[in-house]
Amino acid sequence: MTQPIDEFVQQTIERLGRRPEATIPILQAIQEHYRYLPDDALSRVCDLTEITPARIAGVSSFFMQFRHQPVGEHMISV
Repeated sequence: MTQPIDEFVQQTIERLGRRPEATIPILQAIQEHYRYLPDDALSRVCDLTEITPARIAGVSSFFMQFRHQPVGEHMISV
């Protein structure tokens, strides 16, 4: 069973920090856990940290590793 988004995000932030420099590690942790970046989780990150929605949008859209839509269990790339 997956823990609630609020709980997971809060634990991740406590572990990685609240400053803007923690944006990428936080996004990586969220994506590793959920396999994409849920809007609810990103909103919660903004509520609990000094990271702005604009920073999250910029970082998550710049790096190809981040996904904003759920993906299948197995990913194949060519």
